[in-house]
Amino acid sequence: MRVLHIVTRSDSGGAQCMISTLAALQSQSGHIVAVASGLEGAGIAWHSLPASIEKIPVRHLKRNIAPWDDLLALSEIRHICMGWKPDIVHIHTSKAAALTRIAINPNRYPIIYTMHGYDQLKVANKKLLFIDKMLSPRTSAIVAVSHYDLRRMQTDGYHPKLIANGVKAPSGQKSDASELTLALQLLEDLRKKESPTGLMIARPSSPKRPELVRESARQLKGLCSIVWIGGNARADDPPTFYALGPISDAGRLIPFCDFVLLPSDHEGLPMTLLECLAAGKPFIASNVGGIPELLKYADLPIAPGFAVENSAEDFASAIHSLADDIELRKAMGASGKKLWEKCYTAEIMAAEYESLYKHCKQIKKE
Repeated sequence: MRVLHIVTRSDSGGAQCMISTLAALQSQSGHIVAVASGLEGAGIAWHSLPASIEKIPVRHLKRNIAPWDDLLALSEIRHICMGWKPDIVHIHTSKAAALTRIAINPNRYPIIYTMHGYDQLKVANKKLLFIDKMLSPRTSAIVAVSHYDLRRMQTDGYHPKLIANGVKAPSGQKSDASELTLALQLLEDLRKKESPTGLMIARPSSPKRPELVRESARQLKGLCSIVWIGGNARADDPPTFYALGPISDAGRLIPFCDFVLLPSDHEGLPMTLLECLAAGKPFIASNVGGIPELLKYADLPIAPGFAVENSAEDFASAIHSLADDIELRKAMGASGKKLWEKCYTAEIMAAEYESLYKHCKQIKKE
């Protein structure tokens, strides 16, 4: 099967992480796979993809609405599909999804649309919501990544299928990439000081809220160390708050921290937290979107993390609980590992998409 993934940007993010994971497994299974994306991000998201996966630039595909570039992107997407001849077109993020469904004939190509957090469209990009709904009939299947998204999409008239995100087992191997090496060295140095260390992987932009954790670090007054991947340091940062800037493939650092932090205004089902579960680490995250679903699995003796309100005080309180109790961290981490094995492996995700692809292809034939 020839599978073409299309996404707006090529920077590091949850959607790109999911695509990279899924595409790699599809290629390993014998499918011919390509990823087409805009230039925003300079292709950083695809650095770890195997050489068997073709990376196709869509030079005029941009996140912001720009009529001339959007028209050119429509033409690019149409020509990519005509030349590459996919059996499945799998679209991700609202801008790429809108342009692709306008550009190509849905009777010729089965189109699968994964919404990576419905609130990113409903809350953050309301101007695209009406367009998205109008284009819904041109889609073979629409996928929600969490029960939260599923319910909200159904309320708004969509007919989605639930396929939860999934992640690979952590490799445990150290990277040769210089940025990752420096970050890993810092984590190891902090561990030698016997300082509990939290890791936050988040862009310094909406919907993420890294300033909440930065302020929490001030309130904790040296109780633990916090390393932030995604944003830059400020002169007034507390001495135990380390901002290292954006780093590609930062999820590989999770096995070397004590807990993971994710402050956000809205989420679908964050890949960072799934990587945290896979690594057997507890998390502290905002009580939004699909995040609370990770805490409600009935078979777990203890929840794998905390979901807190978006205040520096609530984050500081939860951080204090984990930093003070190594046995609690171990118990929560073990629960998370069990939950990942049961529900959120990359293989489970890939198998469900494989089944959906085959179903949509069969419908097209009929």
